[in-house]
Amino acid sequence: MKVTVSIPDDLWDAVRDPNEGPSHIVQKALRLLKARDAGSFPNAPEGMDLSSAHRSVERLVEQAEVIRRRGYEVGIRLAERLTNWVRFENGFVGLGAIPNRMTVEQLATFLFVEDVEGAFDVPGGSVVDFIGEAFGDSVDESESGVAYRGVAQALLDIYDGVRERLERPNKRDGGEE
Repeated sequence: MKVTVSIPDDLWDAVRDPNEGPSHIVQKALRLLKARDAGSFPNAPEGMDLSSAHRSVERLVEQAEVIRRRGYEVGIRLAERLTNWVRFENGFVGLGAIPNRMTVEQLATFLFVEDVEGAFDVPGGSVVDFIGEAFGDSVDESESGVAYRGVAQALLDIYDGVRERLERPNKRDGGEE
């Protein structure tokens, strides 16, 4: 079957692989969609209409995304409160973590479960206190894992952004600045 489609340039640029042709990339995407839809309910009886189950998944994902987004915003506000880069990086080390090898899930667990008092230098209190105050009563116990993953994603993104900028070649190294 031949199909002509329009794909936004930014989306195509984000997913294209110069070693693969356009047809292969689109087929791969369609296979992933098919696998996602089929694999979502591995215990469902064969041939069952799962449209309402898929709608439920979409609705719950949307709710979780709102909570994760709020967590990400709290993570950005937390990073703004951190006093300097060395203490920020040392906060990760104090948690026994190497940030560039740490997953979002691992950092979220550290922030939520482990005792992180004093691991990051936050004026006027600890990370746990700051996060608790930022969320207040707006995130209940069942939502906290998603919220903390949002905080962790923001902190790791900021950490990666700083590391990326620091690792750029500068004029002294023969690079452009």
